[in-house]
Amino acid sequence: MILADTGALLANIDAGDQRHRDVSDFLVRGLRGRQLLVPSVVVAELGPLLESRLHPSIEARFLRSIASGANIVIDPVAADYGRAAWFVEKYADFPLGTVDALIAAMAERLGVTTIFTLDQRHFGAIQPAHCERFTLLP
Repeated sequence: MILADTGALLANIDAGDQRHRDVSDFLVRGLRGRQLLVPSVVVAELGPLLESRLHPSIEARFLRSIASGANIVIDPVAADYGRAAWFVEKYADFPLGTVDALIAAMAERLGVTTIFTLDQRHFGAIQPAHCERFTLLP
């Protein structure tokens, strides 16, 4: 399993993004049978970006991809919020932010060690409890 972050999904959807080719190539060739999971908090963060940077029709297309099962969305559980609060406090000098902290907390709970992200700064610094470091892709 791989958890997806907002920036990587945005770059995949936006053909004009400078990292579009990297992320789309990874999704075509690099998953190697692993399942890409999209935290619901990422959906909430990505929707307004798609609307404002691209077009509401692109936002709607993304939502339909979830409805059709093409993108698998997972929700945080109550304990993830407590762990996320711990991450937010530990990395307050970034600041880390709620979405990234929840992704890290969900990854710990699920035993996920790989994050699909362009955010090397935040996810590269996080020290999860279940592994030495996250593997960051693409």
